[in-house]
Amino acid sequence: LALDHEHIMQFTDTVNPVDNPIQDIADASVGNYAFMWDYEGKNISHPRDYSIVGYNPRTGQRTMPWLSEDVAKKYYASKKDINEFLKDYPKFEEQSLNKKPNMKQLIKDGNVNIDCRYLNFAPQCQGWMQLTQNGGYGSFIIHWSNIWKLSTAAAIPYYTGKYANSKRGFGFVSITANVDEFHAAANKTKEKINVILDSQTKNMNKSLEKNRNEIEKLIMQMLNDITISTVVMIVLVMIIALLMSSYISKKIENILLGTRKFSNNEFNYRLKITSNDEIGQLENSFNEMANKIETLVKTQNDLNKSLEQKVEEEIEKQRKQEQLLIQQSKLAAMGEMIGNIAHQWRQPLNALGLVMQNIQFAYSMGDLDDKFMERSIKKTNILTSSMSKTIDDFRNFFKPNKTKEYFEINKTVKKAIYLIESTF
Repeated sequence: LALDHEHIMQFTDTVNPVDNPIQDIADASVGNYAFMWDYEGKNISHPRDYSIVGYNPRTGQRTMPWLSEDVAKKYYASKKDINEFLKDYPKFEEQSLNKKPNMKQLIKDGNVNIDCRYLNFAPQCQGWMQLTQNGGYGSFIIHWSNIWKLSTAAAIPYYTGKYANSKRGFGFVSITANVDEFHAAANKTKEKINVILDSQTKNMNKSLEKNRNEIEKLIMQMLNDITISTVVMIVLVMIIALLMSSYISKKIENILLGTRKFSNNEFNYRLKITSNDEIGQLENSFNEMANKIETLVKTQNDLNKSLEQKVEEEIEKQRKQEQLLIQQSKLAAMGEMIGNIAHQWRQPLNALGLVMQNIQFAYSMGDLDDKFMERSIKKTNILTSSMSKTIDDFRNFFKPNKTKEYFEINKTVKKAIYLIESTF
């Protein structure tokens, strides 16, 4: 498959692992996007096209890549041509986030084409190279441009030309995505629920404070009235005053009892209203307050249950995605096994073709006799038996076996090599 640079750019300029594609990316903290690199670590495609490694149209020499500050100082001091300087300079030299980019190069010349080998302030470069050094793939988390990003890299297999001896193949593609954006929906829901809970809590506290003040005010007012009445009528109505005091004290005790029960979260407690006087009104006010508090608590519990349900739904969604990935992995393994069988069959099929050609040639030359046919049929049977044995070997090798048993490692290794030797 031959791709020119425009085809490659159509991938890196439009692929976005989170949402819609983002163009005109100002810096690494904006958007989620893909890059493509050659097998040495030079950038060959980037949403910001000025980051692509380029060559001088007049000389054909590679232009100066963006260097880290420590490498740039050594280059300026050497007084050499950039390509001559980098020819013997160490690659991926102690790459670290603590190192700084060469800002002089960015501001003065605008040379910011990216060669991972000398971008020592970006340690993810070495991470991508390590992930793909044997043709593999993988992911890691990086803290880049003050945000946490998930970065995934995968090699691009290529088996011919100058890439034939590269385990990394043609190169590799890497994709980065803002970690927080994966959790944006859940975080937004959490924020909304917290706002609702805070609002309900404030309303409940206001209601409690208001009713507490009313209770204290009514109690103080009634105590003052009782005191004045008692002083004025102490001689004439001593018995009546004592009875009234006992009556009011009992009512107040009931109210205080209700307050203590509410403090112990017994929100279903209500006072029995036995009169229409001020005490009765106070009892009624207490019961109304209790109804409001019980409603608020019930609403808060319903909100908590709703949150738990949403969390369970999100977990179930993640579980289904994991099952889909497992199924895709199984299909990929099955495809690889079928490819190995095809490789194993290629040699005997070629041999069968030669046998048929020999029979045709012998027939045309008049040498086709019983002995020649017997020899050809015998060879054909051997080849078809070999193809049948290949099927049995693959089937037995991948047959599930949950029984523990001792085996010889060297025989199993040799058998595995035999199954895939044609692939290599």
